[in-house]
Amino acid sequence: MRKTGWLLVVCVLMMGLCLAGCGSEDERVISSPVASGDLSIEDQTTSASGMRETLLYVQNENGQMVPVMKEIPWTEGIGKAALEQLVIDGPGATSLAANGLKGVIPPDTDISLSIKDGVAEAAFSKEALELDSAVAEKNFTTGVVNTLTEFPTIDEVKITVEGSEGKLPFGSDLAEAFSPMDLNVETMAQGLDVNATEKVTVFFLDQNRKVWVPVTRLVPQGSGFEGAVEEIIKGPDANSGLISPFPEGVTIKEVKLENGAATVNFSKELNEALKDEDGGIACVKALVLTSMTFGDIQQLNIQVEGKNFDALKKFDGAPTFANIID
Repeated sequence: MRKTGWLLVVCVLMMGLCLAGCGSEDERVISSPVASGDLSIEDQTTSASGMRETLLYVQNENGQMVPVMKEIPWTEGIGKAALEQLVIDGPGATSLAANGLKGVIPPDTDISLSIKDGVAEAAFSKEALELDSAVAEKNFTTGVVNTLTEFPTIDEVKITVEGSEGKLPFGSDLAEAFSPMDLNVETMAQGLDVNATEKVTVFFLDQNRKVWVPVTRLVPQGSGFEGAVEEIIKGPDANSGLISPFPEGVTIKEVKLENGAATVNFSKELNEALKDEDGGIACVKALVLTSMTFGDIQQLNIQVEGKNFDALKKFDGAPTFANIID
């Protein structure tokens, strides 16, 4: 199971990106963080101040799932403490709201958690049944499961809700333990044979431009990173409320993968992004975040008509998390 899909432990932050003029233009590339093997929770993410970097799965105003890293106080019941951050009126509500986000667990819900042999049993009081839509119900299970399975000791999650009789109000079956779930799955693979496809994750900006939202799409089997870049250029679904930082008319001229290094060469229209307030940084970050979901890509170079994209000069390195909140 992919334990480090969203929580990437940084062993090497910068191997090839030269931002201050070191090296030639052709050498300026972005190196992704390298995911380490599983460590103990304390060794992995706990700072000297006693705060733990914890990845939480919450929702935005449109009901899309968003992974955010938030430092929470270390406690022996750290898994339960993480879930309490997901309660809509819980301890994380204020910082989430400041970023246009909210939790996925109904207000006033009591939580208990036990872990045995890699399976966490998360038990919720009857207030958890107060979900007002099928989307809210799906987000509840996804948020709980994906948040808990980021802990290296948890592989699956069994959810129980007092009075649920094995099913939630909109039909979610709680009989079996859950494994981590794909986020914001879209079906834009028109004309594709679903038996000859693979999943990719691409990133778009939330409508408030404060957070990055991962979207799961299908691409032709074997197209991998190139297929993912093509989906980025297609942009978000028109009804999603998400935003693409890429200018209209941008096309992909070439995608090369060699020895862990990816080079993406775009048409001249990408230079229009340099006029944006951030100078094109959002385009770089969208590509970097997507490349980081591919374990075999360690470096990324972005070009326009064969020359390095100028926004690379201002980019401060591969991010460890898609979103970080206080």
